[in-house]
Amino acid sequence: MGRETGMPGAVFIHVVLPVVLGTAFYCVYAPEAAVFRWLSECIRLPLFAGMQPDGILCRLVRNYGLDMLWAYSLSAVLILLTGSRRTALLIGGLFAAMTEYLQYFRIFEGTFDYLDIVCEWAAILIAAIAVREKGSVKCH
Repeated sequence: MGRETGMPGAVFIHVVLPVVLGTAFYCVYAPEAAVFRWLSECIRLPLFAGMQPDGILCRLVRNYGLDMLWAYSLSAVLILLTGSRRTALLIGGLFAAMTEYLQYFRIFEGTFDYLDIVCEWAAILIAAIAVREKGSVKCH
């Protein structure tokens, strides 16, 4: 049997860690991204030079993994705050689709991609499985 982690541990594992990892990867591989430029302006840090991802794995992480991290984190927050997986699936899924379609209609800066939506929905489903509704998480 696995042990239980309380709310602070769940918040760190499911919310803080994905956001920190995604931000770090953005800093290195995607400083041209609109969200990173906005973050740089907010905290008054200069943009990093940026490196081009080498290899297929880095490109997949750059193109889809970062979106999956924010979608997972958003869904985890919703589950932890509302105690409802259904709410997280509904709001997270709609938010993921909405952000992509706002890019499609040029309301948000970015590149519309159906695969982004698919990957974000997969991350939302993973969060719904991994995060417990009572604010604890399975640790094996």
